[in-house]
Amino acid sequence: MSRLNTPRSASAAVAVTALLLLGGCALFQPGLVNCPGTCSIDLDFPADPGRPPETPNPYVRVDAGKQLEFRSSQDAIVVFPKDTPFVDGSGDLIYWFKFTGSTTLTVRNDRSTACVYGNGCKYMVIDAANEDRPVLDPYIIIDR
Repeated sequence: MSRLNTPRSASAAVAVTALLLLGGCALFQPGLVNCPGTCSIDLDFPADPGRPPETPNPYVRVDAGKQLEFRSSQDAIVVFPKDTPFVDGSGDLIYWFKFTGSTTLTVRNDRSTACVYGNGCKYMVIDAANEDRPVLDPYIIIDR
């Protein structure tokens, strides 16, 4: 018959709970979309210029090294104010881009922990035709 060592079991439970709360809190975000392969982020700009852009998936979890497509029917600017999940063809980090229609970017696959923990990398979606419109600020989480 095996016996549980209560203090060790309690510490393990606390450690697992802390890991889930600190490292994986984005797992419990409403609107989280897991993208194991290529997927897209669709952006919509409401007719009311006082409303921010919208997306049905404000939290996207994507595998390192994969591609993520952004789609919009009008000019949009995407800015990463701190860390960025994307690199260009030369491996340089992409901190902002402007596009109309669609653009596909490669998720970084380096040893950095940027965009991995917590909520991931926050980004801002800006209406390029109306800079007075409030910004949308969703997140991208890299799954390593």
